[in-house]
Amino acid sequence: MTRHYSSFPDSLRYKCASCEEIHSGLPDITFASPAYWKDGLDPETSRLTSDLCKIEDEDFFLRCLLEIPIRETNVSLGWGVWSSVSRANFDLYVAEYDSDNPSGPFFGWFSNSLPGYAETLSLKCSLQPQNSGLRPILELEPADHQLAIDQRDGITVERALEFIELCGLRVLSV
Repeated sequence: MTRHYSSFPDSLRYKCASCEEIHSGLPDITFASPAYWKDGLDPETSRLTSDLCKIEDEDFFLRCLLEIPIRETNVSLGWGVWSSVSRANFDLYVAEYDSDNPSGPFFGWFSNSLPGYAETLSLKCSLQPQNSGLRPILELEPADHQLAIDQRDGITVERALEFIELCGLRVLSV
């Protein structure tokens, strides 16, 4: 029997594992850094902000938004994830950060491991920068990987709730 979620996501309430507070609405699930970031890197050649990362002046990453449509709703589950990009695209992105007409798209490699999926590191993706400093939208290249399939076809509300719980948020009500 299929459960109907007529007021989803407004009716969603969850408890955050880090702040222990109860929140309402659909959360975005975020990663603070690419999987390759390690504490203790040389600050002269490595830097991590909420939007940009460089490691040893050799590897460059942008924080992006990966959206997975939730079927039978008008919302998507948002993942704040990282993708590698070339040095040239990283520099171009930084130079055009506040632009109303940024260049793109950029080729990238997915740089986080998402819970609930087979390994997602190094999936091919495309990043489309957004206007005025909004994070780029990440689209996976067509593949047989379940994450690419989910981005294309969407997921159920039940699967979205599973992801929320896998990421340390306790769903209290829907």
